[in-house]
Amino acid sequence: GVNLLFALDESGSIGQAQWQTISTSVRDAVVGTGGGDSGPATPGLIDQFDGTNVQFDVAIIPFDDNVAASPFAPASFTLRQSNGTESTSGFVTYMNTFLGHTPAGGTSWTAALQSAQGFLNTTSFNAAGDLNVMYFITDGNPNTSNWTTLGGSGTGSLNDLFGLDLNAIAIGSSISQNNLVALDS
Repeated sequence: GVNLLFALDESGSIGQAQWQTISTSVRDAVVGTGGGDSGPATPGLIDQFDGTNVQFDVAIIPFDDNVAASPFAPASFTLRQSNGTESTSGFVTYMNTFLGHTPAGGTSWTAALQSAQGFLNTTSFNAAGDLNVMYFITDGNPNTSNWTTLGGSGTGSLNDLFGLDLNAIAIGSSISQNNLVALDS
């Protein structure tokens, strides 16, 4: 199967407009757009698995100072089962709850990475042989330094433990490139 995780920075510096752009972009990248007034229909990542027996799971991890205090608890969704059955409505509903939200708080990369580890520790989400990919979207430097154990590709990292391909994506220019490179595996 394919397990796709998104860590979404909802700290105060993101702001409401960027938060809406991030959340709708992730939603549309995963399930596509329906077309209509917004333009032509665009296929989503889920469509890449049509005609295969690949299970496609997605986890969303909104974070600020921590994950538990986030207004939206992390959630995972099996969007496509190995028998080809697709169900995207729960994911779309969840992502649409982010619209209108005003982000607040700091930037704890550690909390987001620990939450990702929680998802990857479950065999229902991460079976043997699965491809694990994470997009870590942030505009700020972490407020603690203990994220370095789980980030990157060193011993004990999520890459080492689960083969997680972690891709760090910066929004804006106030983030240290050195931190992004260290986080990225």
